[in-house]
Amino acid sequence: MKQKNLHTGRNAKSAHWSELLVLPGLSRIEDAAGEVRMGILLDQMYEMSNLVSLSGRFNGAQFQKEIMGLTNTFKDYSLNNGEYIITTTKAVENVGGEQIMEVEVLLPVNYRVPVAEPYGYKSKIKITNALYMKVDEITKLQDSLNMVNQFIAEHQLQPITSAYLIQTKQEEKPCIEIYIGINPNII
Repeated sequence: MKQKNLHTGRNAKSAHWSELLVLPGLSRIEDAAGEVRMGILLDQMYEMSNLVSLSGRFNGAQFQKEIMGLTNTFKDYSLNNGEYIITTTKAVENVGGEQIMEVEVLLPVNYRVPVAEPYGYKSKIKITNALYMKVDEITKLQDSLNMVNQFIAEHQLQPITSAYLIQTKQEEKPCIEIYIGINPNII
């Protein structure tokens, strides 16, 4: 597999799995059709309109409870009945032996809907010049995030956003797409 020059990426619409960057030491994983399923694409873009937002500091149990509350509250308006969720963790700290995460959860909805506290509304999010990785096996998410961080460090890239995890179902199977905005400047 050829590795692409880091400074010449492709537009998300024209990128192919065969053009993926594969990390050194990362096995190339192919599906039954021979398509690569794990690798990194650069210079990608993610854009979504009409989002209900929930931001806060939560422990793991509270976080799951808040996601359930968000999806149940807006299920009638959400894309794919709430199975399409975007999360980003802005910070993690240990408080009294418990891990507390500062997170934002975004739920795409079909149109602008009225929201009340604790929810907010965002008309659009757009991440450009993004590093992208698709994770087909949810159990491999942490390994995939570690690989992305390793790739960023090895190639001296400068993230300008936290990792946005787009959680969907494809062919009735859950998957996560990782997007991280990268500083386009070369200094």
